[in-house]
Amino acid sequence: MSGSLISKIIAGVVALYYLILGWLPPLIYDYDVLKNVSYAESESAVMDLYLPAEAAEREEAGCVIVIHGGSYSGGDKKEDRIRCHRLARKGYVVAAINYTLYKENSGYSIDLVLDEISAAISTVSDIAAEHGINLGGVATVGYSAGGHIAMLYAYTRADVSPLPIRFTASLAGPAELSYDIWGETSYRLTTMLTGTAVTPDTIESGEADALAAQLSPTTHIHAGSVPTLMGYSEADETVTIENADALAAALTEAGVEYTDIRFTRSDHDMMGFRRLKYNRTLKKFCREYFGY
Repeated sequence: MSGSLISKIIAGVVALYYLILGWLPPLIYDYDVLKNVSYAESESAVMDLYLPAEAAEREEAGCVIVIHGGSYSGGDKKEDRIRCHRLARKGYVVAAINYTLYKENSGYSIDLVLDEISAAISTVSDIAAEHGINLGGVATVGYSAGGHIAMLYAYTRADVSPLPIRFTASLAGPAELSYDIWGETSYRLTTMLTGTAVTPDTIESGEADALAAQLSPTTHIHAGSVPTLMGYSEADETVTIENADALAAALTEAGVEYTDIRFTRSDHDMMGFRRLKYNRTLKKFCREYFGY
């Protein structure tokens, strides 16, 4: 059997798997899926909302906001369907969101995305109430760029979030955007995420480093920050293990509860047996901080 035929067979099996995943779980586990629900002004601001019948039976239900990766300029909510179905099966409301992506000269900033997350939480709360579900709190969960956004929102917007933030979870999310960890990429990300160009003058004045610090979740961790689940790989060359070290150090210093899962061989895709442990721990966090 030729390699190309094997590849086509594998692709077909994967396509069938995702097709089945799209309609079978809700029938078996009794939850509705509302697709492409608009939650903010941007055309990109749409979400898939998973509403378990079990959630309506609880005095207060938990909600997980799932934020995709993609280097801030790509990615899609559909990449997280498996995780969303798994969490919905356990009775949690889930919102997988698309958000405004970076485009050069578009006026983009990370603050816009953080504002959109607040809008998403508010919209989820309203729609859940229409379905007889009272949401008592949310968790922000993300991978890669989504992990960075999830942490940054949880650490900087907890006081203004439409619902209390119970915990945050980051899988390979940038945690500290300093030059020491990222090198020249720190300046590129700072320019992307703030809309302020890093120049030799801003580098020399220290302004560039100050902007990078404000983008860093580690900067905003304090004694009242929410519990955190973190997963990073020692072999990841995109978001290096130094991010995990910096995050763990900041959480430890502030006395914040956290679980640190280290992958050993995985690259940035964060696959392998440790991924199973991470997923199990995420469910454990849901049980502990949502109360069921």
